Amino acid sequence: MDSKDWTEKEFEMVDLGDDRLNQRLIKISQQILESPQSNINNACGDWSETKAAYRFFQNDNINYQDIIDAHAQMTKERAKQEETILAIQDTTYFNYTHHPKTEGLGVLTKSKGKHKDEILTLGLCMHTTLGITTEGLPLGILDQYIFSREELPKEKKELKNKSHNTALPIEEKESIRWLDSMRQTAARFEQENKRVVTIADREADIYDLFLLADRLKTNLLVRASQNRKINKTAIHSDISGERLWDFMKKQKLQGTIQVRVPQKEDRPERLAACNIKFGKINVLPSRHYKGSKEGNLNLDIYAIHIFEKRPPKGCRKMVPKNGVKPNLLTKAVRFVCFTTMARPLRIEYPGAWYHFTYRGNERNHIFKDDTNRKEFLKEKMQKANL
Repeated sequence: MDSKDWTEKEFEMVDLGDDRLNQRLIKISQQILESPQSNINNACGDWSETKAAYRFFQNDNINYQDIIDAHAQMTKERAKQEETILAIQDTTYFNYTHHPKTEGLGVLTKSKGKHKDEILTLGLCMHTTLGITTEGLPLGILDQYIFSREELPKEKKELKNKSHNTALPIEEKESIRWLDSMRQTAARFEQENKRVVTIADREADIYDLFLLADRLKTNLLVRASQNRKINKTAIHSDISGERLWDFMKKQKLQGTIQVRVPQKEDRPERLAACNIKFGKINVLPSRHYKGSKEGNLNLDIYAIHIFEKRPPKGCRKMVPKNGVKPNLLTKAVRFVCFTTMARPLRIEYPGAWYHFTYRGNERNHIFKDDTNRKEFLKEKMQKANL
C-alpha cells in the first residue's frame, strides 16, 4: 500500500464539514508521510502547497478532535485481531517560550533566576493514549487531548498549597485527564469482548483512577509513587493498616524474570535477572477525599515489586528510585501481571523511517561528541542496509 492509498484509507471516515478540507487533510498527511524527516515547507514541495497546508492549520472551523476520532476508529479496526490491547497514557509538554508572538500558551514551569525573580516556561500540554499490542507493535492513537494550562485563581492556589493538593476534587485538577482518557478508551471497546489494559506512569497513582477502573470493569496498571496507607478498616482509622512499602518488604519472592536492558552511554546491553514479589492489598480513599462517597470505596488491587538484587559489576541496579517500593499497582478485572514498564527498544523493520532529534530534553545534546554521533549513524545505516 503506497502513501496515498494509506492516507485515504486512514481518514476515510473523517468529516471536517467540507469535502475539500477532508481532501486537504489526506494530501498533507501523504506529504508528511513521504518525507517524515522534513519540515512542513520541504515536505509540501512548493510554495502553493505550503500555503494550503498553513491555511488548513489556521482554519478555525477545523476541530482537531474530528481528525483524532477518525484515526482512533482505524486504530480500533487494527485492534480487532488482538485479544489484549495495551492503552498507554502519557503527557507531552511543548515548550514555546522562544515563540513570544504565539498566543494562548500556558505556564509549564516557574523558576527563579540569578537576576530574575520569576522565569516562566510557556507552552502546551498534550495527553495521549497510544494503543499497542502485547508484542509492542503500535496500532495508533486511541485518545488525545491538547490543552493550555490555565492559571488557578489566587484563592484556589492558596488552598491547594496549604492542603498539599488535597482540598480540590479531581474534577478541578489537571489530573482529571487520566480519568477522561480511560473513559474514552473504555467507551471505544465497550461492545467488544476484548481485554484493554490502561498503563500509566507515577503521576497516575491516584485513588480516583483505580476507583474509575473498578466502576468501568476495566484493567489498569500504574507505576507506584505513593507510600499510601493500605488494609485499613475505615477511612478515618489511625490504628489499622500499614504502609505499602512496609507491606511489600514482608512479601515472599514469587519468581524471577529476565529483563532486556538496552545499551546506554558506556554501559553495554545486558539481560537483568529480576526478582518478583506481589501481594493483594485493600485501598480506601484518604480522609481528605473530595469525591463521591456513594457505592463501594474498598478496592482490592495488587502491588507488584520487581527488582534486581545482584547486578554485574559496573552496571546500575534495576530497582525503583525509592528503594523497596513496588514498581506497579494493578486493578484488574481478571488478574494480569505485566512485569516491567521499561522503555522498549526502537522497533526496526525493512523500509522503516527514523527521525533523529539533534537536541535532547531542555535543549541538551544527545551525543557526547561527534565521534559518538557518527557511530550512532553508522549503526543505523548498517541496520537499514544503506
